[in-house]
Amino acid sequence: MRRQSPWLVPGLVFGALVFTAVLGVLAYLLATDERPSRGGVYTEGIAGSPMALNPLLASFNDPDRDLTTLLFTGLTRLGPDGAVQPDLAEEWKLSDDGRTYTFRLRKNARWHDGHPVSPEDVVYTFRLVQEKDLQASPDIAALWRKVRVEKAGDDAVRFILEQPYSPLLAYAAVGILPEHRLKDVKPKDISTADFNASPVGTGPFHLKEAALDQVTLEANPDFYGGRPYLERIQFKFLRDDQALAAALATKKVDGGLLRPSVGPDALDRVRTNKELTLRTAARASYSILFLNNRGPVFQSKGVRQALAYALDQQRLVRDVASGLGAVAYSPIAPESWAYNPAIRKYEYDPTRAAQLLEENGWKPGATGIREKNGQPLRFTLLTNDDKTRIAIGEELVRSLRRVGVQAEIQASGATGLIQNFLLPRKYDAILYGIDPGADPDPYALWHSSQAADEGLNISAFAQPDVDRLLERARTSANPEERRQLYQQFQSAFAEEVPSILLYHPVYTYAVDRRLRGISLGLLYATSARFLTVRQWYLETQRVLKFP
Repeated sequence: MRRQSPWLVPGLVFGALVFTAVLGVLAYLLATDERPSRGGVYTEGIAGSPMALNPLLASFNDPDRDLTTLLFTGLTRLGPDGAVQPDLAEEWKLSDDGRTYTFRLRKNARWHDGHPVSPEDVVYTFRLVQEKDLQASPDIAALWRKVRVEKAGDDAVRFILEQPYSPLLAYAAVGILPEHRLKDVKPKDISTADFNASPVGTGPFHLKEAALDQVTLEANPDFYGGRPYLERIQFKFLRDDQALAAALATKKVDGGLLRPSVGPDALDRVRTNKELTLRTAARASYSILFLNNRGPVFQSKGVRQALAYALDQQRLVRDVASGLGAVAYSPIAPESWAYNPAIRKYEYDPTRAAQLLEENGWKPGATGIREKNGQPLRFTLLTNDDKTRIAIGEELVRSLRRVGVQAEIQASGATGLIQNFLLPRKYDAILYGIDPGADPDPYALWHSSQAADEGLNISAFAQPDVDRLLERARTSANPEERRQLYQQFQSAFAEEVPSILLYHPVYTYAVDRRLRGISLGLLYATSARFLTVRQWYLETQRVLKFP
């Protein structure tokens, strides 16, 4: 008879206990959901340093915009596709004549110091923007100086315009300032006020600590949109994008937004940190080759279309932008609510380019350069002395030469480019970068009225049908009608090719894999990455499921 092992019974008991425990864990997991929980500290690196934590002074410095986006809120905000959403104002109404906007404020909105937000704060902010002594963005000031702002009751403000202007809602997203903190500061002294170093806002985070090399923000428990999950966000300020990439690679920070100029080598170093997730997002800004539509070379639509086919934007993105770009097909970004995905796209086709040039009378000459009536197809391509811009120009020159077009690069300083060529309108073509701003309205760049001296219609494009579309779109109060009008504009732009769009720069957002809830939308500004910051979380908890 075989002797029973003395470990058999205890082993069976232990196995049963383990099996029961496993079943218990499985039952617990099946009966519960993992949910975000409050807590945790996220540390982000920023290339550069803040100068003034004041939303009216933040336009020129990305670190200022990043921080003020978390510290302050505006009457409105922009959603993932750039569409306007309510923020401090829970609703607004527009008068029948389209000239008066009335915003009703949230009753539960409070400043970080506990004071309730009032109509007086809004009136103070926009009247301050109108002050000539305030050192704010000239474009923002010029817009708001045409608007009368006044209190419209205990919980409302009224904006009265000279004429209907639908993009106003997007520009109402500027952060509101507390009157009770700043009313005794003269406009000319706002830029040096102590407030800029110890701000009081209405945002989802408030200032906890500030030093020269870092700032700590803490969750605002009274935020009207709900307290954020993250307890704190620390920002460490680094010299430049290369220093930021190094900090990410060596785990000195948990995340950071890298510009395309950081280059592929730096990104490869960042990828060595396996604790990071890398996300990409294209900016609404774009590189463009402006063509002077009044010049003898570019008056013909067929020639402009030929040049569009002749340029290899995919190669430009790959070889010059190191893959950190997305080919641009429209002046309105693909992520925008106003984008038209059905527009004509000029894919690289040198055969079609040559055919169009032939049809427009440009025949190959003895030197290989096309000629018409004895004149060579030649023009000067202007740009500033930025290395990347020059590299882009050189690639464009090579592409054009393949179809018999001779372009010659002429580079100068940015100031000289504007003063000597742009303003007096002395140019054939200009390689430039455009940042369209918060609203997709392209009126300033493509309406014929803006082709005069000092206007932004650099191409001198003039097309009556396009003018009418742009005029209607910026005065319509109906978002769907605006979308349809902008889609028609994009179709007309693609047909006329007043200038040649090149690419949108692509930014890389590297963050700790543990940080969840992030969703990147349209980067109309680098600070737009914080659109969903209230939903970001590091901690979780399990909650019982309910039928």
